[in-house]
Amino acid sequence: MTSYLEVEFPGERAVLRGRLYRHDGPRPAVVMAHGFSATAIGMVADRYAEVLHGAGLAVLLYDHEGFGLSDGEPRQVVNRWLQCRGYQHALSYAADHPCVDRQRLALWGDSLSASIAITVAAFDVRVSALVVQVPACGSVLGNGDPDGAAYAALRDFYTSADVTDSWVLGEPQPVVSEDQAAAPSLLEPITAYRWFCEYGLRPGSTWRNTATPATLATPVPFSTGIMARRLTCPSLWVIAAEDEMPGAETPIATHCFDLAGGQKEKLIVEGGHFGLLYDTSPLFGEVSQAQASFLARTFSIR
Repeated sequence: MTSYLEVEFPGERAVLRGRLYRHDGPRPAVVMAHGFSATAIGMVADRYAEVLHGAGLAVLLYDHEGFGLSDGEPRQVVNRWLQCRGYQHALSYAADHPCVDRQRLALWGDSLSASIAITVAAFDVRVSALVVQVPACGSVLGNGDPDGAAYAALRDFYTSADVTDSWVLGEPQPVVSEDQAAAPSLLEPITAYRWFCEYGLRPGSTWRNTATPATLATPVPFSTGIMARRLTCPSLWVIAAEDEMPGAETPIATHCFDLAGGQKEKLIVEGGHFGLLYDTSPLFGEVSQAQASFLARTFSIR
């Protein structure tokens, strides 16, 4: 049985909670958070954590502020910049834990949290490896900010802005719906409805079928490509060959991979956005083992 502790630690403005999968002695660690509105427990991120822990890594898996086990009001608000700060607080907690080698810290993200993890890895020098799957890199191709001016403006904004008070809230909406005409939802594909309802409604997941988008006025438009170009750590990108999720389209994700700095690897997997999130599928085994192998090689785990 996988060994873990239920843990909590300070976030930007509320207590964040999750699980710390540990080994004896300082080990390389990966910090993980699930994608858009999904929760850490019962919705497959914990199964990925188990595989990575089995490969010799310490793993900190937590819920974003306002979601799942974590505190935070208002609930169910998706704020990219607040979630970036959450990843950094999780990194700080992991780095200070005696079971973790603070010189070997990785980030893991899925879908929207993959884009957020890319952003944090571009900003935070503590990140020495990055794993992202079906990253939500947007719907517009960009040049990746070759002169670095947009990156510098966003970095300065991120380090100085009050991301907790200056957000503009949208209207709460269902995350998924089986009938877009009768009940429009934030995530439209029927594949999203099927996955969220199958996994999110499991006992103990704490997932709720509602979310409120939040935006902040940034000095220049945000793009994942801007952040990808500034990566310096090794990264593994798992991209679906036929990603049907708006904002996570395969050509955009592939373009951001091409822009990415640092040593990088790409794994193209069959199917769409949710195939690798079914833990009983062969695809889950393929992807989780590829991620474990990448991190073991990167951190020289034997």
